[in-house]
Amino acid sequence: MSSIPFAPGTVSHARLQRLAADLEDVEQEQRGLEARKVELLAEVGRLAEQERGLLPSDSRSAEMTHRAAAAEVSFVLGIADRSAERLIERARRLHERYPRVQASLAAGRIALAHAVGIVEAGDILGTTGAQTRAGADAGTASDSEAGEADIRAAYEAEALAVAEVETPNRTRRLSKTIAERHASRTLEQRFERAHAERRVWVTELGDGMAELHAVADAVSVHAAYDRLSRQAHEIQRTDRRAEQAAVESGAPGVPQPRSLDQARADLALDVLLNGSPSNENGAIGLGRIDARVQVIVPAAVLLSTDSRETSGHEGSRHGSSGHRNPGYGAGAAVLAGFGPIDAATARRLAAITTGWDRAMFDTETGELLKVDRYRPSAEIIRFLEVRDQHCRFWGCTVPPFRADRDHTRDAALGGETSTRNLSVLCRRHHMMKHHTGLGMTQLKRGDIEWRSTLGRRVRDRPASRVMFEPTRAAPQAEPTAQGNAAATRGEPDAGLGSGAEPDVGPRTGTELDSCAGLDPGVGLGPRTKLDPGAEIGPGAEVGPGAEIGPGDPEVPEARPRAA
Repeated sequence: MSSIPFAPGTVSHARLQRLAADLEDVEQEQRGLEARKVELLAEVGRLAEQERGLLPSDSRSAEMTHRAAAAEVSFVLGIADRSAERLIERARRLHERYPRVQASLAAGRIALAHAVGIVEAGDILGTTGAQTRAGADAGTASDSEAGEADIRAAYEAEALAVAEVETPNRTRRLSKTIAERHASRTLEQRFERAHAERRVWVTELGDGMAELHAVADAVSVHAAYDRLSRQAHEIQRTDRRAEQAAVESGAPGVPQPRSLDQARADLALDVLLNGSPSNENGAIGLGRIDARVQVIVPAAVLLSTDSRETSGHEGSRHGSSGHRNPGYGAGAAVLAGFGPIDAATARRLAAITTGWDRAMFDTETGELLKVDRYRPSAEIIRFLEVRDQHCRFWGCTVPPFRADRDHTRDAALGGETSTRNLSVLCRRHHMMKHHTGLGMTQLKRGDIEWRSTLGRRVRDRPASRVMFEPTRAAPQAEPTAQGNAAATRGEPDAGLGSGAEPDVGPRTGTELDSCAGLDPGVGLGPRTKLDPGAEIGPGAEVGPGAEIGPGDPEVPEARPRAA
């Protein structure tokens, strides 16, 4: 008897295959219906606009027109009228601003959740219409609208290419990074306004329970959650030891270990009420457990004090047509597992970080070429953390520091310990790979192809490729990318073959590309010079008198690649 679930040739395998095929058909049909629903909701919104033009031009009449339309939709869908208003507005944004995304949804290549992620991430690009025309003559407004349309079309093309090969959750996060490269308002400007809205509030749940909510900057929130999680794991280990000791001693009332969520909740309240974490099963040095976050910072963000040079500022990165100049750089700093963060926070983290990883990227493809320090034994680990940024199983976003480093081809079977045969996998998917018959092949440029026991294939590409891939102009023809539900097509399988080490050096020989980065942990001495195009990861130490410019032999000169 096979130890693999749903082994080929078994009755259960055949039944699961039929169920999966039927589910695929239903999903394709549902996606088409969702696209039709978006069209109808958008038409309701346009009809309300037309009706408003027939009524007296006071604000109440305009508001009542939209409310009446939303009420009708709410009766049909069985939802609240305010929810119906939000659905209508979102449908109009999708249908009118992102026609290619709408077409991909109708064709079944993406799901509604993909489309919503693209639309919401694209909100930072601005809105064409009354706001653009206010205070400008007709000619200026027309030019502004045309430029904004070009920017939005370029963003749509990049985000849609991601959506058609990624899960909705990853699409939402990666779309934020892509939108940041095209935004006309800087992330610093938006962050300043959003940060002013930070707050804490309570929601009553009943049964003697309540929820405590907090809105704050993403780095602090993720760091706090990580520290709570690591402390909770330590408490779980202590609870299990106390349980084992009680069982062995035969004492009555064996304590039950708390779940991870329970331990996190207890710790959060302990810290807020008492100032420090505690544990009822004995003293634990929880104070020594620090918070961890992973932030990838382009050199331009770290070295510049002018946010306009590092964010989506119209005058610094966009030409007269509104397109971002190709090959400019990576754009905003990115918090792994979340998305873009403001430059000031990135620089603050860099100033207190004790170690650096230098990351070098291909300026044409965005592919990570190398991550290094001076200790070769840890070089591959750093490369994987920067390249993968999360578990590489389809749709998973567990960050590297909570995951395992897995040999794609088992080391016991001759698999090399190299970047071409290693990837980040969380414990759940690491175990699934070894015990459920999942197939995994690492291809060129860090792509990973997964094969289910039924033979279905999906391809996962590194998140770092999306972050550092240069911006491209919107295509003129409709996209023909293969959908999520279909088998993945792409470049030929690179295979693992001999398991040779990858060529991770810069493609310009002895010179560093313009995307070359100086990692956490690499200090710049007093005479060190660094080209402005070089990338510096979080935590670099810049010594007194360090110059930013070409020519110092201690750091290879970084020159932009010719167009």
